[in-house]
Amino acid sequence: MSEVNAEVGSPEANSYVTVAEADAYFGDAFGKSLWATLDAAVKASLVITSSRTLDQYISWNGQKATTEQSMEWPRIYTCEAVDVIPIKVKYATYELAYYMSENDGLSFSNQTVDSVKVGPVAVDFTARSTDAGIPSFIENLIASLGSSIIPDASSVRMAKLVRS
Repeated sequence: MSEVNAEVGSPEANSYVTVAEADAYFGDAFGKSLWATLDAAVKASLVITSSRTLDQYISWNGQKATTEQSMEWPRIYTCEAVDVIPIKVKYATYELAYYMSENDGLSFSNQTVDSVKVGPVAVDFTARSTDAGIPSFIENLIASLGSSIIPDASSVRMAKLVRS
């Protein structure tokens, strides 16, 4: 079992929240009863994975407070206190952990294109396309602190056409 280390600014930290904090968050949350049924080891894995996922796929504002810290928060050059994890980051960690428990992780598959027509331009997306990455409701929660580095389904993507 992975041990959760949520010490702010620690070189050994691997999570923004503890399992006890997540238990308290979901304890009185409507519609989140699944959390109470999870094993402690699974909860630990979920809060660690959700913290790491946020750090990997969110471009946070500002910069790390120290070069020694393992996690992206705390940060300097933001409106947040430099010695705490912002409550929105904690909420995003809880919600992402719960989302992953309900959905067996995250999907990072992008929409696929079945066909492209150049003149007049047409693009057909496959019916099996899914949104990729962190759910938009979590991205919206932390939008004032950073932005996703994964384009969503409505993003404009560039394609280079080469005449052969």
